[in-house]
Amino acid sequence: MGLAPDAETTALYEQIRAGLPVAGGVLWSMPIPAAAAGHNLPAQATPFVGREQELEEVRARLKDPACRLLTLLGPGGAGKTRLALQAAEGMVQVGSFKHGVFFCPLASITCCQGVVPAVAEALSYQFRPETEGRPQAAPRGQLLDYLRRKQLLLIMDNYEHLLVEEASPEEAVSLIGDVLAAAPGVKLLVMSRASLQVQGEHLYPVQGLQVPPGPLSRLGSRPATQMGDPDQAVHLYSAIELFRQGAQQVRPGFELRPEDLAPVAQICRLVEGLPLGILLAAAWVEVLSPAEIAAEIERSLDFLETDRRDAPLRQRSIRAVFDYSWRLLDGREREIFQGLAVFRRGFTHQAALAITGASPRDLL
Repeated sequence: MGLAPDAETTALYEQIRAGLPVAGGVLWSMPIPAAAAGHNLPAQATPFVGREQELEEVRARLKDPACRLLTLLGPGGAGKTRLALQAAEGMVQVGSFKHGVFFCPLASITCCQGVVPAVAEALSYQFRPETEGRPQAAPRGQLLDYLRRKQLLLIMDNYEHLLVEEASPEEAVSLIGDVLAAAPGVKLLVMSRASLQVQGEHLYPVQGLQVPPGPLSRLGSRPATQMGDPDQAVHLYSAIELFRQGAQQVRPGFELRPEDLAPVAQICRLVEGLPLGILLAAAWVEVLSPAEIAAEIERSLDFLETDRRDAPLRQRSIRAVFDYSWRLLDGREREIFQGLAVFRRGFTHQAALAITGASPRDLL
Protein backbone atom coordinates (compact mmCIF):
# COMPACT_ATOMS: atom_id res chain seq x y z
CA MET A 1 0.00 0.00 0.00
CA GLY A 2 3.05 2.27 -0.19
CA LEU A 3 3.24 2.73 3.60
CA ALA A 4 6.46 2.61 5.61
CA PRO A 5 6.52 0.34 8.70
CA ASP A 6 6.34 2.10 12.04
CA ALA A 7 9.31 2.33 14.39
CA GLU A 8 8.23 -0.60 16.55
CA THR A 9 7.91 -2.93 13.56
CA THR A 10 11.27 -1.82 12.20
CA ALA A 11 12.96 -2.42 15.57
CA LEU A 12 11.41 -5.90 15.80
CA TYR A 13 12.60 -6.69 12.28
CA GLU A 14 16.15 -5.68 13.18
CA GLN A 15 16.08 -7.82 16.31
CA ILE A 16 14.85 -10.85 14.40
CA ARG A 17 17.46 -10.37 11.69
CA ALA A 18 20.21 -10.06 14.29
CA GLY A 19 18.96 -13.12 16.17
CA LEU A 20 18.63 -11.19 19.43
CA PRO A 21 16.10 -11.80 22.23
CA VAL A 22 12.85 -9.92 21.73
CA ALA A 23 10.01 -8.90 24.03
CA GLY A 24 9.48 -11.35 26.85
CA GLY A 25 13.02 -12.72 26.54
CA VAL A 26 12.06 -15.18 23.80
CA LEU A 27 14.64 -15.78 21.09
CA TRP A 28 13.08 -15.77 17.63
CA SER A 29 13.88 -18.76 15.47
CA MET A 30 12.44 -20.57 12.50
CA PRO A 31 10.12 -23.48 13.40
CA ILE A 32 11.63 -26.93 13.00
CA PRO A 33 9.96 -28.77 10.09
CA ALA A 34 8.09 -31.91 11.06
CA ALA A 35 10.35 -34.00 8.84
CA ALA A 36 13.42 -32.78 10.73
CA ALA A 37 11.76 -33.47 14.10
CA GLY A 38 11.00 -37.08 13.12
CA HIS A 39 7.25 -36.79 13.64
CA ASN A 40 4.35 -34.35 13.74
CA LEU A 41 2.15 -36.22 16.20
CA PRO A 42 -0.15 -33.86 18.11
CA ALA A 43 0.27 -33.73 21.87
CA GLN A 44 -2.62 -35.23 23.80
CA ALA A 45 -4.43 -33.24 26.49
CA THR A 46 -5.60 -36.25 28.53
CA PRO A 47 -4.01 -39.55 29.65
CA PHE A 48 -4.50 -42.68 27.57
CA VAL A 49 -6.77 -45.22 29.29
CA GLY A 50 -6.71 -49.00 28.91
CA ARG A 51 -6.35 -50.85 25.60
CA GLU A 52 -3.00 -52.42 26.52
CA GLN A 53 -3.72 -55.51 24.42
CA GLU A 54 -4.92 -53.43 21.45
CA LEU A 55 -1.75 -51.33 21.60
CA GLU A 56 0.44 -54.42 21.51
CA GLU A 57 -1.53 -55.90 18.62
CA VAL A 58 -1.47 -52.71 16.52
CA ARG A 59 2.26 -52.27 17.02
CA ALA A 60 2.86 -55.93 16.17
CA ARG A 61 0.89 -55.50 12.94
CA LEU A 62 2.90 -52.43 11.99
CA LYS A 63 6.17 -54.27 12.64
CA ASP A 64 5.07 -57.18 10.44
CA PRO A 65 6.76 -56.86 7.02
CA ALA A 66 3.68 -58.42 5.40
CA CYS A 67 1.41 -55.62 6.67
CA ARG A 68 1.97 -52.33 4.85
CA LEU A 69 -1.60 -51.02 5.05
CA LEU A 70 -3.43 -51.33 8.36
CA THR A 71 -6.95 -49.91 8.70
CA LEU A 72 -8.32 -49.30 12.18
CA LEU A 73 -12.00 -49.92 11.53
CA GLY A 74 -14.78 -48.88 13.87
CA PRO A 75 -17.74 -46.60 14.55
CA GLY A 76 -17.42 -42.93 15.34
CA GLY A 77 -16.35 -42.23 18.90
CA ALA A 78 -14.69 -45.63 19.36
CA GLY A 79 -11.25 -44.09 19.93
CA LYS A 80 -9.56 -45.11 16.67
CA THR A 81 -7.53 -41.92 16.39
CA ARG A 82 -6.37 -41.98 20.00
CA LEU A 83 -5.35 -45.63 19.73
CA ALA A 84 -3.39 -44.93 16.55
CA LEU A 85 -1.59 -41.94 18.04
CA GLN A 86 -0.70 -43.85 21.20
CA ALA A 87 0.69 -46.73 19.16
CA ALA A 88 2.61 -44.30 16.96
CA GLU A 89 4.16 -42.49 19.93
CA GLY A 90 5.62 -45.76 21.15
CA MET A 91 7.11 -46.44 17.73
CA VAL A 92 8.66 -42.98 17.63
CA GLN A 93 10.31 -43.58 20.99
CA VAL A 94 12.00 -46.79 19.84
CA GLY A 95 12.85 -45.46 16.37
CA SER A 96 10.88 -48.07 14.45
CA PHE A 97 10.84 -45.92 11.29
CA LYS A 98 14.08 -44.37 10.06
CA HIS A 99 12.47 -41.28 8.55
CA GLY A 100 9.75 -40.76 11.12
CA VAL A 101 6.02 -41.01 11.81
CA PHE A 102 3.57 -38.47 10.39
CA PHE A 103 -0.09 -37.75 11.08
CA CYS A 104 -2.35 -36.51 8.26
CA PRO A 105 -5.93 -35.52 9.27
CA LEU A 106 -8.41 -35.74 6.39
CA ALA A 107 -11.70 -34.70 8.02
CA SER A 108 -11.64 -31.29 6.32
CA ILE A 109 -10.72 -32.69 2.88
CA THR A 110 -13.80 -32.74 0.64
CA CYS A 111 -12.43 -34.60 -2.40
CA CYS A 112 -9.61 -36.97 -3.23
CA GLN A 113 -7.70 -34.21 -5.06
CA GLY A 114 -7.05 -32.68 -1.66
CA VAL A 115 -5.32 -35.76 -0.24
CA VAL A 116 -1.98 -35.18 -1.99
CA PRO A 117 -1.57 -31.62 -0.66
CA ALA A 118 -2.68 -32.77 2.81
CA VAL A 119 -0.07 -35.54 2.89
CA ALA A 120 2.62 -33.16 1.64
CA GLU A 121 1.74 -30.69 4.39
CA ALA A 122 1.94 -33.42 7.03
CA LEU A 123 5.40 -34.37 5.75
CA SER A 124 6.52 -30.71 5.48
CA TYR A 125 7.27 -31.43 1.83
CA GLN A 126 7.21 -28.52 -0.60
CA PHE A 127 6.39 -29.15 -4.24
CA ARG A 128 8.90 -27.89 -6.79
CA PRO A 129 7.37 -25.13 -8.90
CA GLU A 130 7.65 -25.08 -12.65
CA THR A 131 10.49 -22.93 -13.94
CA GLU A 132 10.90 -21.44 -17.37
CA GLY A 133 11.93 -24.16 -19.79
CA ARG A 134 12.00 -26.82 -17.03
CA PRO A 135 8.55 -28.25 -16.35
CA GLN A 136 8.21 -30.27 -13.15
CA ALA A 137 6.27 -33.46 -12.54
CA ALA A 138 2.71 -33.14 -11.24
CA PRO A 139 2.40 -32.83 -7.44
CA ARG A 140 1.27 -36.45 -7.15
CA GLY A 141 4.37 -37.68 -8.99
CA GLN A 142 6.65 -35.43 -6.93
CA LEU A 143 5.17 -36.78 -3.69
CA LEU A 144 5.62 -40.39 -4.82
CA ASP A 145 9.23 -39.69 -5.82
CA TYR A 146 9.85 -38.23 -2.37
CA LEU A 147 8.27 -41.20 -0.57
CA ARG A 148 10.09 -43.73 -2.78
CA ARG A 149 13.29 -43.22 -0.80
CA LYS A 150 11.71 -43.06 2.66
CA GLN A 151 11.10 -45.48 5.49
CA LEU A 152 8.25 -43.95 7.44
CA LEU A 153 4.79 -44.46 8.87
CA LEU A 154 2.01 -42.28 7.42
CA ILE A 155 -1.15 -42.06 9.53
CA MET A 156 -4.29 -40.99 7.64
CA ASP A 157 -7.26 -40.09 9.82
CA ASN A 158 -10.98 -39.93 8.89
CA TYR A 159 -10.82 -41.55 5.46
CA GLU A 160 -14.40 -42.81 5.29
CA HIS A 161 -16.10 -39.76 3.76
CA LEU A 162 -13.73 -39.80 0.79
CA LEU A 163 -14.95 -43.30 -0.11
CA VAL A 164 -18.50 -42.10 -0.80
CA GLU A 165 -18.06 -38.49 -1.91
CA GLU A 166 -16.19 -39.43 -5.07
CA ALA A 167 -17.91 -40.35 -8.34
CA SER A 168 -15.50 -43.27 -8.58
CA PRO A 169 -14.65 -45.20 -5.39
CA GLU A 170 -11.45 -46.37 -7.07
CA GLU A 171 -10.25 -42.78 -7.39
CA ALA A 172 -10.67 -42.23 -3.65
CA VAL A 173 -8.09 -44.92 -2.84
CA SER A 174 -5.83 -44.55 -5.89
CA LEU A 175 -3.16 -42.67 -3.92
CA ILE A 176 -3.09 -45.48 -1.35
CA GLY A 177 -2.35 -48.00 -4.09
CA ASP A 178 0.26 -45.74 -5.70
CA VAL A 179 2.12 -45.28 -2.41
CA LEU A 180 2.14 -49.02 -1.73
CA ALA A 181 3.49 -49.69 -5.24
CA ALA A 182 6.06 -46.89 -5.42
CA ALA A 183 7.36 -46.65 -1.85
CA PRO A 184 8.21 -50.06 -0.36
CA GLY A 185 9.58 -48.45 2.82
CA VAL A 186 6.35 -46.62 3.63
CA LYS A 187 3.63 -48.11 5.82
CA LEU A 188 0.11 -46.69 6.03
CA LEU A 189 -2.08 -46.62 9.14
CA VAL A 190 -5.61 -45.52 8.22
CA MET A 191 -8.54 -44.75 10.53
CA SER A 192 -11.95 -45.17 8.94
CA ARG A 193 -15.56 -46.12 9.64
CA ALA A 194 -15.50 -48.22 6.45
CA SER A 195 -12.97 -50.54 4.86
CA LEU A 196 -10.90 -49.17 1.97
CA GLN A 197 -11.34 -52.51 0.16
CA VAL A 198 -7.97 -52.44 -1.59
CA GLN A 199 -5.43 -55.18 -2.14
CA GLY A 200 -3.07 -55.64 0.78
CA GLU A 201 -5.35 -54.02 3.34
CA HIS A 202 -5.24 -55.50 6.84
CA LEU A 203 -8.25 -54.72 9.05
CA TYR A 204 -8.15 -54.17 12.80
CA PRO A 205 -11.63 -53.68 14.36
CA VAL A 206 -11.74 -51.10 17.16
CA GLN A 207 -14.60 -51.48 19.60
CA GLY A 208 -15.49 -49.96 22.94
CA LEU A 209 -13.49 -50.16 26.15
CA GLN A 210 -13.88 -53.06 28.55
CA VAL A 211 -17.16 -52.75 30.44
CA PRO A 212 -18.68 -54.78 33.28
CA PRO A 213 -20.97 -57.43 31.75
CA GLY A 214 -23.54 -57.09 34.54
CA PRO A 215 -24.04 -55.84 38.10
CA LEU A 216 -20.62 -55.73 39.75
CA SER A 217 -21.66 -58.01 42.62
CA ARG A 218 -22.53 -60.81 40.16
CA LEU A 219 -19.27 -60.95 38.19
CA GLY A 220 -17.54 -64.31 38.19
CA SER A 221 -16.57 -65.72 41.55
CA ARG A 222 -15.33 -62.46 43.03
CA PRO A 223 -17.01 -61.61 46.33
CA ALA A 224 -19.38 -58.66 46.35
CA THR A 225 -17.26 -56.79 48.88
CA GLN A 226 -14.22 -56.92 46.58
CA MET A 227 -16.20 -55.89 43.51
CA GLY A 228 -17.83 -53.10 45.49
CA ASP A 229 -14.44 -51.43 45.89
CA PRO A 230 -14.22 -48.48 43.42
CA ASP A 231 -10.43 -48.83 43.10
CA GLN A 232 -10.83 -52.48 42.15
CA ALA A 233 -13.51 -51.64 39.58
CA VAL A 234 -11.35 -48.92 38.01
CA HIS A 235 -8.47 -51.38 37.77
CA LEU A 236 -10.59 -54.11 36.17
CA TYR A 237 -12.57 -52.02 33.67
CA SER A 238 -11.02 -49.27 31.57
CA ALA A 239 -14.47 -47.87 30.76
CA ILE A 240 -15.05 -47.07 34.45
CA GLU A 241 -11.59 -45.52 34.72
CA LEU A 242 -12.32 -43.27 31.70
CA PHE A 243 -15.62 -42.19 33.28
CA ARG A 244 -13.80 -41.30 36.51
CA GLN A 245 -11.18 -39.23 34.66
CA GLY A 246 -13.84 -37.46 32.59
CA ALA A 247 -15.86 -36.63 35.69
CA GLN A 248 -12.79 -35.20 37.44
CA GLN A 249 -12.28 -32.79 34.54
CA VAL A 250 -15.58 -31.05 35.26
CA ARG A 251 -15.79 -31.69 39.00
CA PRO A 252 -12.40 -31.58 40.73
CA GLY A 253 -12.22 -33.97 43.62
CA PHE A 254 -14.82 -36.34 42.18
CA GLU A 255 -14.29 -39.89 43.37
CA LEU A 256 -16.37 -42.97 42.76
CA ARG A 257 -18.29 -44.16 45.78
CA PRO A 258 -19.40 -47.78 46.20
CA GLU A 259 -23.01 -46.76 45.52
CA ASP A 260 -21.93 -45.13 42.22
CA LEU A 261 -20.46 -48.31 40.72
CA ALA A 262 -23.73 -49.88 39.56
CA PRO A 263 -25.03 -46.77 37.72
CA VAL A 264 -21.58 -46.01 36.22
CA ALA A 265 -21.33 -49.59 34.99
CA GLN A 266 -24.81 -49.22 33.48
CA ILE A 267 -23.74 -46.00 31.74
CA CYS A 268 -20.73 -47.77 30.23
CA ARG A 269 -22.88 -50.66 29.04
CA LEU A 270 -25.51 -48.36 27.53
CA VAL A 271 -22.90 -46.68 25.32
CA GLU A 272 -21.21 -50.06 24.67
CA GLY A 273 -17.92 -48.80 26.03
CA LEU A 274 -17.50 -46.10 23.34
CA PRO A 275 -15.05 -43.55 24.77
CA LEU A 276 -16.95 -40.61 23.27
CA GLY A 277 -20.21 -41.73 24.89
CA ILE A 278 -18.52 -42.28 28.25
CA LEU A 279 -16.93 -38.83 28.25
CA LEU A 280 -20.16 -37.14 27.16
CA ALA A 281 -21.92 -38.88 30.05
CA ALA A 282 -19.18 -38.09 32.58
CA ALA A 283 -19.42 -34.37 31.79
CA TRP A 284 -22.90 -34.35 33.38
CA VAL A 285 -21.63 -35.11 36.91
CA GLU A 286 -21.37 -31.35 37.33
CA VAL A 287 -25.15 -31.28 37.85
CA LEU A 288 -26.39 -34.89 38.01
CA SER A 289 -25.55 -38.02 39.96
CA PRO A 290 -24.36 -41.14 38.08
CA ALA A 291 -27.76 -42.75 38.72
CA GLU A 292 -29.55 -39.75 37.20
CA ILE A 293 -27.20 -39.77 34.20
CA ALA A 294 -27.90 -43.46 33.58
CA ALA A 295 -31.65 -42.82 33.76
CA GLU A 296 -31.40 -39.96 31.23
CA ILE A 297 -29.41 -42.12 28.79
CA GLU A 298 -31.94 -44.94 29.09
CA ARG A 299 -34.64 -42.41 28.26
CA SER A 300 -32.83 -41.09 25.16
CA LEU A 301 -29.32 -41.17 23.71
CA ASP A 302 -29.91 -37.57 22.57
CA PHE A 303 -29.03 -36.67 26.16
CA LEU A 304 -25.37 -37.30 25.30
CA GLU A 305 -24.11 -34.06 23.80
CA THR A 306 -21.56 -31.38 24.55
CA ASP A 307 -21.08 -27.68 23.95
CA ARG A 308 -17.29 -27.92 23.88
CA ARG A 309 -16.10 -25.37 21.36
CA ASP A 310 -13.18 -27.46 20.11
CA ALA A 311 -15.21 -30.62 19.53
CA PRO A 312 -15.76 -31.46 15.83
CA LEU A 313 -19.40 -31.06 14.79
CA ARG A 314 -19.60 -34.76 13.93
CA GLN A 315 -18.66 -35.65 17.54
CA ARG A 316 -20.61 -33.12 19.60
CA SER A 317 -23.29 -35.68 20.38
CA ILE A 318 -24.06 -39.34 19.94
CA ARG A 319 -26.82 -38.24 17.55
CA ALA A 320 -24.24 -36.34 15.46
CA VAL A 321 -22.03 -39.45 15.34
CA PHE A 322 -24.97 -41.51 14.13
CA ASP A 323 -26.09 -38.92 11.56
CA TYR A 324 -22.57 -38.60 10.13
CA SER A 325 -22.37 -42.36 9.57
CA TRP A 326 -25.96 -42.52 8.28
CA ARG A 327 -25.16 -39.97 5.57
CA LEU A 328 -22.33 -42.20 4.34
CA LEU A 329 -24.80 -45.00 3.49
CA ASP A 330 -26.61 -45.39 0.20
CA GLY A 331 -30.37 -45.91 -0.02
CA ARG A 332 -30.20 -49.71 -0.08
CA GLU A 333 -27.92 -49.85 2.97
CA ARG A 334 -30.27 -47.57 4.91
CA GLU A 335 -33.25 -49.80 4.10
CA ILE A 336 -31.33 -52.85 5.34
CA PHE A 337 -30.34 -51.18 8.60
CA GLN A 338 -33.90 -50.07 9.22
CA GLY A 339 -35.12 -53.62 8.69
CA LEU A 340 -32.41 -55.06 10.95
CA ALA A 341 -33.61 -52.81 13.79
CA VAL A 342 -36.10 -55.52 14.81
CA PHE A 343 -33.23 -57.74 16.01
CA ARG A 344 -31.54 -57.50 19.38
CA ARG A 345 -28.09 -58.91 20.19
CA GLY A 346 -27.30 -59.94 16.62
CA PHE A 347 -28.86 -62.12 13.93
CA THR A 348 -28.04 -64.85 11.43
CA HIS A 349 -27.71 -64.07 7.74
CA GLN A 350 -30.71 -66.35 7.09
CA ALA A 351 -32.85 -64.24 9.43
CA ALA A 352 -31.59 -61.03 7.83
CA LEU A 353 -32.49 -62.38 4.40
CA ALA A 354 -36.01 -63.26 5.58
CA ILE A 355 -36.65 -59.84 7.11
CA THR A 356 -34.79 -57.46 4.78
CA GLY A 357 -33.88 -59.46 1.68
CA ALA A 358 -30.20 -58.69 2.42
CA SER A 359 -27.72 -61.03 0.79
CA PRO A 360 -24.42 -62.03 2.48
CA ARG A 361 -22.74 -59.50 0.17
CA ASP A 362 -25.07 -56.75 1.43
CA LEU A 363 -24.28 -57.65 5.03
CA LEU A 364 -20.53 -57.65 4.31
